[in-house]
Amino acid sequence: MSARNYGSESLSNNRRNVNYNFSLTSLAGAAAAPTFIEGDGFTNLNVPANVSIGTYMTVTRTGVGVYVIKTLDPFTGFIACGFQIAATTPAGQLTVNVTPATQNADNSWSVTLSCFNGAAARELALGDYIYGWICFRNGTNTP
Repeated sequence: MSARNYGSESLSNNRRNVNYNFSLTSLAGAAAAPTFIEGDGFTNLNVPANVSIGTYMTVTRTGVGVYVIKTLDPFTGFIACGFQIAATTPAGQLTVNVTPATQNADNSWSVTLSCFNGAAARELALGDYIYGWICFRNGTNTP
């Protein structure tokens, strides 16, 4: 047993995890991308209404209740993510579905979120929030 290393997961075996915790809200209505309000401040307000640019990620509205979150930095691996919707006037069964993450040509990552109320696609209304976290691997060693 003495040969085991019980160090921190983020520091052992050259494995480095990067965690992004953030919240998004609708400030401009249904046709606009949600805006980062915690965890990733916005850096450029002169972008199309369907795009929100943060320090580490962008979010783009691509359809009714569909948002693509893309990292601005490259990572060697995608570990996990989680998202939750909080509505100002909850009605029905609100859910956020996530498609498998994809690595882009520049080694950044994209995750597509789809918001639903039951089986129907649902836009974020003014004052609604999406709370999320994403964990990436930034080292060359895999677990």
